[in-house]
Amino acid sequence: MSIIEAANIRKSFGSLEVLKGVSLHVDPSEIVAVTGASGAGKTTLLEILGTLSAPDGGTLRIGGKDVLNLSEKEKAAFRCKRIGFVFQAHHLLPEFTAEENIMIPALIAGESTSRAKARARELLDAIGLRERGSHKPAALSGGESQRVAIARAIVNAPEVVFADEPTGNLDSATKEEIHQLLFSLRERTGQTFVLVTHDPALAARCDRGITLVDGTVR
Repeated sequence: MSIIEAANIRKSFGSLEVLKGVSLHVDPSEIVAVTGASGAGKTTLLEILGTLSAPDGGTLRIGGKDVLNLSEKEKAAFRCKRIGFVFQAHHLLPEFTAEENIMIPALIAGESTSRAKARARELLDAIGLRERGSHKPAALSGGESQRVAIARAIVNAPEVVFADEPTGNLDSATKEEIHQLLFSLRERTGQTFVLVTHDPALAARCDRGITLVDGTVR
C-alpha cells in the first residue's frame, strides 16, 4: 500500500489556479523528487501533502489516514508524530544547541527528556556530528546546520519527510554530502522522502520523479 495517496488535488489563490487536479502516490521507503519551473506549484503541493495547507478539493491519505477530514488540532498531532519537514533554510532555534534542536519535536510529542536526549545523540552519530552536539547554530556551518535540521525532522520516526529545496542554499560539495546523508538515512531507517528540488543531480538520484507543469503532473 502506498504511504501517500493523493487524488485530484486542486488549489487556487484568488483567480489563479495553482494546482489543477494533481494525483500521485508514494510508496514506503521511496525517495521521490518533485520538479518543475518556478511557479509550477511545487511548494504549494508539498504544503498540502504535509497538511500545512488545505486544498480546495481532492483527497489525501497518508499511512492510510484520511488527513483532510482531521480537525486542526488532530492535524497538528498527526504532523508532530508522523510527518517530518526540512526546508531550504534550516530554521534551527539559535538559543538551543544542535542536540537540543533535535530533541524538541520528541519533547513536543510527549517523549521523556532522557529518551529524547538518547535519540538525539543516536541521530548525531548517524549524521556524523557527534562532537558538535553541544554547539549552537551560530557555531555550525551551513551543511552542519542542515544535517541537524534533517535529524530533527526524523527524530520521531515519521512515516514521511517532506523537504523543500533542502540543498538550495549550499555549495556543490556540501550539497553532495547532504544527498549522501538522505540516501544513507533511507537505507538505515527505511524513511520515505518527498523532495521539492531544482537540483538536477539530486533529482537524478531519486527513485522516481514527478514533474509539475502549469499545476498538473506531467
